[in-house]
Amino acid sequence: MKKILTLSVLTLAFLLSPKTYAGDCSTRTEVNWHATVSSVTHVRVNCDDHKGPVGDSIGVVSAGDVVRIVEVDQNREYFIIETENGRGFIYKSFLKDINEFPLPGANTQSEPEVQAQESSIFSDLRLDHQYYAEIADVKARGIISGNSEGKVNADAPINRAELAKILVEATIDSQTIATASLPAGIFSDVETGAWYLPYLQLAKEKGIMTGDKKDGFGPKTVRPGDFANGAEVAKMIAIAFNLEIRAAATGEAWFVPYLEVLDGMNAVPYSDAGHQVTRAEMMLMISRVLSQQEGS
Repeated sequence: MKKILTLSVLTLAFLLSPKTYAGDCSTRTEVNWHATVSSVTHVRVNCDDHKGPVGDSIGVVSAGDVVRIVEVDQNREYFIIETENGRGFIYKSFLKDINEFPLPGANTQSEPEVQAQESSIFSDLRLDHQYYAEIADVKARGIISGNSEGKVNADAPINRAELAKILVEATIDSQTIATASLPAGIFSDVETGAWYLPYLQLAKEKGIMTGDKKDGFGPKTVRPGDFANGAEVAKMIAIAFNLEIRAAATGEAWFVPYLEVLDGMNAVPYSDAGHQVTRAEMMLMISRVLSQQEGS
């Protein structure tokens, strides 16, 4: 009985004892890394070598957030991360995919300059998004404007209806767009009165999207809700902007010449023709093509 009691006391003492870590808060190195938050946690103002991040919370980071790491202790147990509310401590168990290089497109301005910088052009677009400059360029040209909530959904895959709209907006004047109308019966898979019908009509006239015939007969399909892959996007951009494309060589995939031309314009942000293109990538491609054409 005495032995059991002793074990119970020892177990209770262990459970109630403070959790200790092998970090060194006082010896830290400045870095410019980034990582993904693995589970929701508070970011703390202070750190204790034996208790980890302590003190008041400056805010919460959520699972899936990508954060910038600005300092790390010598044992890589504690990290100081940058949040919208300031900098604070976080323990490494709340981070995953720690990358020892800066965030893509990270802002290199000094802190006062960052604070003075204007807010993002869209409510859901981070200032350090890797394609922020190109998205801003396309917006400034009047090609995109965001949705009713001021969002652009930059990293969402782009579907064919959205693709038609952006390419038409980038290459055809607004008066022509305003008077365009898609006759009934042209495509069998479009909704009556859908917002994208005028854009599909102009995309059809321009040869960007001409539709497919199943088994060679009947009404064509245009698949407005399908996501577009890298090969399709490259071809449609080349046609929309009247780029000069060579004929595919014998045994060569049909899309190679299209990707080749765009790659020469530094306008291909992916390496796989089957890649599901995002809205941000599409905007980068349009921005780069327009800049090249204006430059020449």
